[in-house]
Amino acid sequence: MRIMWWLIGLLCLNAACKSPIAQNIQNIKYTPAAQIQLSAPIIALDSVFFHQSATLRLTLDHPEVTLHYATAGEVITRQDNRYVAPLVFKNTQAIQVQAFHPSCRASEVQEIEVVRLNEIAKQATLKLTPAPKAPYDIGGTKNLQDFHKASTAFRAGGWLGFQADTITINVDFPVIQTVRSVGLSFLKDHHSWIFLPERIEVWQDKQPVAQVEIPLATSKQAAALKIKILSFPSINTTKLELKLIRTTKIPAWHPGKGLSPWIFLDEVLVNI
Repeated sequence: MRIMWWLIGLLCLNAACKSPIAQNIQNIKYTPAAQIQLSAPIIALDSVFFHQSATLRLTLDHPEVTLHYATAGEVITRQDNRYVAPLVFKNTQAIQVQAFHPSCRASEVQEIEVVRLNEIAKQATLKLTPAPKAPYDIGGTKNLQDFHKASTAFRAGGWLGFQADTITINVDFPVIQTVRSVGLSFLKDHHSWIFLPERIEVWQDKQPVAQVEIPLATSKQAAALKIKILSFPSINTTKLELKLIRTTKIPAWHPGKGLSPWIFLDEVLVNI
């Protein structure tokens, strides 16, 4: 009797091993760890804009993961600064961070910008030509001088939206100021047809002071907050003219190709 039950069990096991479910289990292929990309580090920043200091904390809860950072624009490696404690910034700075693991692919690089504020910008009077376009005109120039960084959820407010080939910002100071840099805070959100300007120019007394060209994106990128800083030899002045030159048409890779993009601005900064 025991032998009979043993034979029955063996036959059942053999049948089960030949079943489609069992065969599918045997055919499961697992992705090699070397092909798995880590998630990006979780960033906690107490403030993008600050007067005294800003503190940055990074986390990624995964065994054997190490977090590294470097100055923005440089290639990060495992030999770069390893994050072991919160980073404290006392000056305007841009860094990038990345997660590494012995077996997995490194995470995508994330860039963080922090800006030390100067009250000069709040003392100025701003004039916008043309005016921002409704419904992204609420708050007017006050939005550009409140030292509050708006979020990528642009419909929540805080942004001024423009649809013009050239946007001119006239900056008038009540007294002569020594100016050495200008910062402009933008939103980039290709999904919502919001692009960075093609070029930024700084003028004083009808003379060019500084300019920066911004390469046009060649593919869709994630929504991001961008601060563009233009530095130049110090000038004493009561007036500046800032010009934002828009990309004329949305590029061919975008669903809105050939149409006019938006420019979203939320802050004008001086001497940062």
